[in-house]
Amino acid sequence: MIPLVSSNQKNTLAGSPVFFEATPVESSETKKKTLTFASRLFASLNICRMIKDALHVKIGEFIVPAQSRNKNDPVLIEGRQILLSKFCGEEITLKTPDGIVLDGMFIRCRKDDADVSRNSPTIIHFNGNGERFECSSLYLNVDAEQEIENRKLKYSFSEPVSNLRNYLNLGFNVFLFNYRGVARSQGRATSEGLVLDGETAFQFVHQHLGVPKEHILLFGHSLGGAIAAHVAVKYPGTHLCSDRSFSSLDKVVYFLFYPSFFSWIASQFIKSLGWNLNSADLWEKIKGKKWIVYHPADKLIPFQASLLYSLQQRKLDSIKAIQLKGPEEIYSYFQQKEARANQRPLTKEEMDLVKVIIDDSGFTDAHNRKLLPREIQEVFEHFKLSLHPKS
Repeated sequence: MIPLVSSNQKNTLAGSPVFFEATPVESSETKKKTLTFASRLFASLNICRMIKDALHVKIGEFIVPAQSRNKNDPVLIEGRQILLSKFCGEEITLKTPDGIVLDGMFIRCRKDDADVSRNSPTIIHFNGNGERFECSSLYLNVDAEQEIENRKLKYSFSEPVSNLRNYLNLGFNVFLFNYRGVARSQGRATSEGLVLDGETAFQFVHQHLGVPKEHILLFGHSLGGAIAAHVAVKYPGTHLCSDRSFSSLDKVVYFLFYPSFFSWIASQFIKSLGWNLNSADLWEKIKGKKWIVYHPADKLIPFQASLLYSLQQRKLDSIKAIQLKGPEEIYSYFQQKEARANQRPLTKEEMDLVKVIIDDSGFTDAHNRKLLPREIQEVFEHFKLSLHPKS
């Protein structure tokens, strides 16, 4: 039986898997469980509400497509084993205030340290809508590593560009989790439920591990950036990095279908159902350090729908933004790495092979590609956190 731990039992992860139950935070998700007297009187309104809620959940299947992916996918099993064995991950089970059980994993930057230092900065990673932490692009690309071995190239592309490995090397602990309805996590995605998931992950790191808010970084990619922004507002002093995210969901829908008339209808439809997750309106309310990572060639979230564009239109002062490198710069970066590993210039054939491997590894996907080590370094320099925890 998995032990139940309370928020005052800290830093006791060694041993059996941990079950953490979050405490309720005031939100409409918990409020809506208490029906008002008026709503009970008008059954027709309740029926309308039930229909709206059903549509909301159904739309959630498209907004979080990771819910519909095979929960017994061999890739998930393999990825989980990599995290457990190679990164010494510790399995965590979370319970949200509305009773949903979530699956997570905690990874220490120092495997030989049984206790989590209260001064150790910790990243909580918020997935994009199609991601599952077991097979996220955060860590190694097995296919690319095998390709390196098969072609007898010396430089291993997968390990140096592992975002997870770079986070750990910089002295950050990392907490990964899946949203409700994704992989082993129970339930079905709702707009407010996803925010509750993020709050639960935060409470685990802050209350159970004892990490101070000022040492917690909410790193949200795409949809995860919007969810992380909502969590950051509720916990002043927490830091936020919004990576290639949007200003609001309705804006994304609008510009994906633009210029057809359907773009306006579709955007208003999902907004009326409660799928908005507007992070632009929350930006100034976030009191911790915050900044944006963006790619000008992002096709999944058009620039007009991006968080950065919305904030620029509002003429906000001191928006910190980091622009990711384009394909040619990425090719050059890895070709130089390979040349240094071989201690000689690459042949034309080898340079072309590097391009093939990089393309196959998803590094030319502007929206979903991993960050380069130098980009990660730039990201963390903005926060001015202690990159190396005190001993």
